[in-house]
Amino acid sequence: GVVFDSGPAPIFPKDVAKGLHLVCPVLPKGMWESIASAFFAATKARFVYGKSEDALKKTQFNVPQLYFYSGDDKVIPDMKIHPDEYLANLSTFISRCMEVRNNNGNGIKEGQAS
Repeated sequence: GVVFDSGPAPIFPKDVAKGLHLVCPVLPKGMWESIASAFFAATKARFVYGKSEDALKKTQFNVPQLYFYSGDDKVIPDMKIHPDEYLANLSTFISRCMEVRNNNGNGIKEGQAS
């Protein structure tokens, strides 16, 4: 199976800056925003992310897929608030992966997309 944590989703320098500030609060958030903006401009990251998002929209994997999203990208606190829902989704996903694996050695059911 495939697990996507907070993606595919639009990503912008301010989002990256927020994450960097969380892991390294020594630098002010405004400085991280400047660094992230420079990185995005130099690497054309927004364009590349956009192409990746488009490719994932057009491509269907023939394996089970699990997408984790949360309103503020704080999966762990949401897991504490909705543990039954997260565990049920995860359990269903793992069961589907095992079913696909057991039906065909290479993990893909013939003629079936998930």
